[in-house]
Formats: sequence, structure tokens, C-alpha cells
Amino acid sequence: MLPEYDFSKARPFRNRAGNNKVVVELDPDVTEYFQTSKQVNLTLKAIIKSLKKTRLVNS
Repeated sequence: MLPEYDFSKARPFRNRAGNNKVVVELDPDVTEYFQTSKQVNLTLKAIIKSLKKTRLVNS
């Protein structure tokens, strides 16, 4: 490490989403439609349900 790097105040990253959740980064054009994780999750769950009905995804 170079001497100018100061990690004396560094803290471990605490994922506020919890241990069993995944954090993803949305593209800017997607964030125009989804402002909350709840909106994203509801939409993805609807898509998954639809795909399961058409048997494109295993149950």
C-alpha cells in the first residue's frame, strides 16, 4: 500500500438489506420506472409467476 492511503477510519461494510438478500444496481433508465425495492420486487414476482404459468421457468 502506498503511504497516502489512510484506512485508520475504515469500517466493515454492513449490508443493511440483511444476510439473505441481494443488492443490485439498477440502470438509470430503469430507475425512471422504479423508485423503491418494493416496486421492483412486485414487478419481478409478477414476471416470474407469468413465466411459471407458461412453463418457461421451472417451479
